[in-house]
Amino acid sequence: MLKLDAQKQVADKKEEDIILSTLWQSPAFRKRVADRDAKIIYMMAGGEGMGPEPRTEYMLHAGQRVENLLLARDAKAAWGRLEKERIALKDIQNTDSEHPPA
Repeated sequence: MLKLDAQKQVADKKEEDIILSTLWQSPAFRKRVADRDAKIIYMMAGGEGMGPEPRTEYMLHAGQRVENLLLARDAKAAWGRLEKERIALKDIQNTDSEHPPA
């Protein structure tokens, strides 16, 4: 039973990496993360002519900023992992093609 659960977790992690990697490869996603971060910082700073936010709203925006940045970090890390796997597989294929079986 435990073995099945472990296999499901590995499959889920792989699927999650594929989804996050796909997001990171999209320029629109990276722009959205950057724009959202800038907007949150602007709101937290008070903006032009705005008074300081109440503490609850400030904490809400701080949490949103952290979530935004963590999503971007996880997406980039997933892309890096899949890219390393792709390069490793490519190297194995090149090594196999250079040394055909005798």
